[in-house]
Amino acid sequence: MSFQNAAGQTSNLKPFVVNGAINLDTGYVQLRLVADSSLYPPEARNLIAKIVDGKFLFKGYLANPLGYTLLIDGKYNSELAVIDSGVQKVVCNVRKNREVPLVDNQSMKFYSNYNHLFEPVVQKRSDFRKKEQGIYKKYNNLVPDSIKVALDREYKNLSSESDQILVTYISRNKDSYLGFWKLAYLLNWGYEISLEKAFNSLSASIKTSYSGMQLEGKLTNGKSLSVGQKFPAFYALAVDQQMVNLNDFLNTRYTLIDFWYSHCSPCIAQFPALKSVYRDNKDKGFQIIG
Repeated sequence: MSFQNAAGQTSNLKPFVVNGAINLDTGYVQLRLVADSSLYPPEARNLIAKIVDGKFLFKGYLANPLGYTLLIDGKYNSELAVIDSGVQKVVCNVRKNREVPLVDNQSMKFYSNYNHLFEPVVQKRSDFRKKEQGIYKKYNNLVPDSIKVALDREYKNLSSESDQILVTYISRNKDSYLGFWKLAYLLNWGYEISLEKAFNSLSASIKTSYSGMQLEGKLTNGKSLSVGQKFPAFYALAVDQQMVNLNDFLNTRYTLIDFWYSHCSPCIAQFPALKSVYRDNKDKGFQIIG
């Protein structure tokens, strides 16, 4: 079985079967995507199975091993599990939310190696969260901006350390779809050069797989919007129904592009601060586009 993607590329689909077991008598299990839907064949994007007497069954087709979390009736959401072609067994325990289910396939065979490599940074993240909670409690949630900045810097350093460990893992395990889907998941939070390095370390077979080629495209698009790159041309409809484009702002020395939407409370909460920054700097060649 094969299908063509949007670029006209043909990919062969292989059958897969998941025989699942869980400590619930009834309910529904969803295979939830961990990355952009374009990385998955259309047939593998909306998979739901019914639980009957603690058992569930998935059957379908995939072009290459696919990464999911298992979501069960809002009571359980697993960590990443990679589904292979062929028959495999998956065991979930609803009392162990956010943990990795037991999956007996080739892609998940070496999960313990991956987990062991990340143990130090996982502990650091846990210590950081405790420290952060203690600080917010001390200041009754009114934490001074200078401390917030320091916490943000510390968290970013931990994220960078984690990204580098992923690069190390993939360089040692070039054929690992577990590493691939961890990488694809991280791209949900935006492009980083470390993610591109990790992708480049993957084997040719993974990079040229259906999901691999889609991820490469996502990385290329993300890089075009990364720090240091020229902002791409754009056209948009303003609130006064007039079209605006990048050329309208080329005479401005500094332009801040603020992406927000009406149901994002943190986005709206920062409007007064942005207005203040604009008032203080508008005569210095500063502009804001929302």
